[in-house]
Amino acid sequence: MKKLFILPFLIMSFIVLPSVSFGSFADLDGDGILDDGDNSSIAGDNPCTGGEIVNCDDNCANTPNGPDNGTCTTGDYTGNRCTDNTTCGSGGFCSMNQEDSDADGAGDACDNCPSTPNGPSLGTCEEPFMHVGINPWGSCTDSSECNPGEVCEKSNRDANADDVGDVCGCYADFNGDGRINFSDLLILTGEYGRTDCSQGNPCQADANGDGKVSLRDMSLVEEEFQEWCQPPIP
Repeated sequence: MKKLFILPFLIMSFIVLPSVSFGSFADLDGDGILDDGDNSSIAGDNPCTGGEIVNCDDNCANTPNGPDNGTCTTGDYTGNRCTDNTTCGSGGFCSMNQEDSDADGAGDACDNCPSTPNGPSLGTCEEPFMHVGINPWGSCTDSSECNPGEVCEKSNRDANADDVGDVCGCYADFNGDGRINFSDLLILTGEYGRTDCSQGNPCQADANGDGKVSLRDMSLVEEEFQEWCQPPIP
């Protein structure tokens, strides 16, 4: 009887089971688009764009924007999960088709500059200035395509953590109206010299986030003066 009990295990030991990579079927945000949709074993190496949702990788792996679940990109409930445009409120749009307006490989639902390239597939040339990036001007795939001394920003970088990417935001837009002007200069003048900026006691004019309002912040106002930019997300 013992031999009969062991026999099935001996047979199974000679059977080679197919190798299955469960990672290929991962869908972290549950939106119906696989993180590694092209089955290359590298999630994100071929992000969906141009309305494609087959044989490509989820372009917002942690933010729903597929046929099963979406995210409001405009409307009263921007940022909320949705299943159709009506759930986003007045003027709302529910991103459920891997929308990528600037074709940078980062879907609109998770792109902090949805109209200006700064994703893995396409970036924007900008000038490094005091550990931040300024004067964005043109799209690129590599820094060699930019002017000398400039870099191609492709990482959705947000140095001042205002939820707006460096290539479409402004550091010195202290009043959040989308433009750098005398109103921002007045705010800086009123706080100039403060060295106690913190989360509990913030400085509106601490443009570079170093905890004080100084000549560095004044320099950023000068560099960005009269520029238009995307205001911070409320």
